Amino acid sequence: AREFFHERVIVERNRELARLHKFELDEKIAAKLAEEKTRLEMLRYQLNPHFLYNALNSIRALIFSRPPAAGEMVSQLADLCRVTLTRNEDVAPVSDEFAMLNLYLDMEKTRWRDKLAIQVDLAPDAATQLIPPFLLLPLVENALKHGRQSTAGVLKLRLSARLEKWS
Repeated sequence: AREFFHERVIVERNRELARLHKFELDEKIAAKLAEEKTRLEMLRYQLNPHFLYNALNSIRALIFSRPPAAGEMVSQLADLCRVTLTRNEDVAPVSDEFAMLNLYLDMEKTRWRDKLAIQVDLAPDAATQLIPPFLLLPLVENALKHGRQSTAGVLKLRLSARLEKWS
């Protein structure tokens, strides 16, 4: 009877280990799915349809009024899409984020011409700091969107990053 009891204990422990192993695999699969869902959400945001529609409409308008600018904007849009769709790191240096913002702002400058003034100030010590990718783009997009609504003349946009010591 004692031997039978030990066999039952071993069988029960094996079942429990199998259940725990399946649970662990399910958690890993769920985590992988969540990661892929997040990556897809990022791609959707990166190709923000509103932005893309605006860019394409601007290109269409430029084709008739300023063909060389339309060609330039197509190249800028391609560059921006290439950068945003190939990035997959968890963090990026501020300098990379500013480079992406410059691509975006080049397009906006082509659209706005002399109605948009941009000043960029990236301190060398801030350039190497790591931040989540695409953290700054929504801020700049919103600044342009809301600035355009509230500014009659030239919209002035200043991007600045520097390190400050807090005491």
